[in-house]
Parts: sequence; C-alpha cells; structure tokens
Amino acid sequence: MANDEATERAYFGAVGICEARLDGKVIIEMCTMLPERARQLYHAVHSVGGAFLECPVGGTVKPALDGALVGMAAGDHTTFDRVRPLLNQMTRRLDFLGDVGNAAAMKLAINLPLMVYWGALGEAVALLGRNNIDVEQAFNILTNSSGAIGPAKARQGPIIDLIKNGHSGVSNFAIDQAIKDMNLMKSQAGQCGFECPIITAALDTATGAKDAGWDKKDISILTAWRTRDD
Repeated sequence: MANDEATERAYFGAVGICEARLDGKVIIEMCTMLPERARQLYHAVHSVGGAFLECPVGGTVKPALDGALVGMAAGDHTTFDRVRPLLNQMTRRLDFLGDVGNAAAMKLAINLPLMVYWGALGEAVALLGRNNIDVEQAFNILTNSSGAIGPAKARQGPIIDLIKNGHSGVSNFAIDQAIKDMNLMKSQAGQCGFECPIITAALDTATGAKDAGWDKKDISILTAWRTRDD
C-alpha cells in the first residue's frame, strides 16, 4: 500500500479488515510505516479477534519472485512460528525482532542508506567532470568498488540508459514512494530525539527530482538526476 491513507482504508474503511471478525486469522503487515502505526494496527486487529504480525521486507520485485527478500518480523512469537513456513518461501533471511514496532523501525533503518546511496553515486559520477571517461566504464568501476551497495550492479544499466539515451526502463521503487519513506525516517528520528541531516539532504534531492516530473522513475535514477548539467 502506497501510504498511510491507503492503510487506513484497508483496515478501517467500509469493507476494511477490521470491519470483520478475525477469529482464527493472522494479518501479516508488510508495508513500510512508523513503529507507532504498526502498534495501532496490532491493537485494532486484536480487538476483533485476529492475530497480527508485522513483517516488512527488504527487496523489490525480482527478489520477491525469487523468494529472496529479507524479512523482519515482530509480534507474538507463537504467531511468528505459525506463519514462518509461509514467510520462509518469500525470504532468503528471516529475523524475529521482538515486540511489534521493532520490525517497522528496522525497515526504516535498512532503507535509509539505500536512499542516500543513489544521490551519492550521482555526485561521484559528476566529480569526473569533463574528463572524457566513458560513462559505462565509470559505472562499472564504481559499482564494483568497496563503496557500492548490493543493488548497484543491477541498476547501473537503466541509469546509464537514461544518461545516454533519455529513457530508464522499469521502476521497481518510484521516487514518490521513496519520498514517503524518507519523511517517515525524519519523523522517526524526531521521535527518537535526534536530527538526521543526511537523509534530509537525500530527501531534498528526491523532492527536486519529483518536482521536475521524475516522481514515477525508480529511486536509483536519482543518480542520473545528480549528474545533470542544469
């Protein structure tokens, strides 16, 4: 679900999850959200007889199809054991993190470096200036370096395509969705009592790209945004 409004309708709308009795049923919540929101949903599901487990995941479409997501579960351990066989089919790694809310916090934590990386990769390419280094060679070096993240190699093709040819291919995690997640990170940081200038800078970059009409492009395309000349 794209945002908290969609989650609200799914759980509490006219035909929402919590409008039915949920005795004997388990709701597995996999969206990215604030820990406090996960706790609200937990209590709402329990109030109508259901069991609730949060299990956001790391990974996009291909890892999901391959059963290679990273699962982060939290809630009642008995419920976790009950649905573990299902989650094992979807994941290459599955961790239980304790109380509801912990998995939501962990999901925001693993997404934060990812949000920062793509803009930083663009700045790295921009440092090359007009030195006539072939863009494909530059990306090949950068995505094989010690500073690269896991998805870097897979996403370099669409990034190069946009820089060279003006189109970027499929979007697995759109910039407007990444902006939603980054705002959640800022909110969570505030609740934890600290500032987050690094993700704030990444959010500013993503917002600039969105305002320029890039909102439906993949978040990795921020790399190309940071290499533009204007």
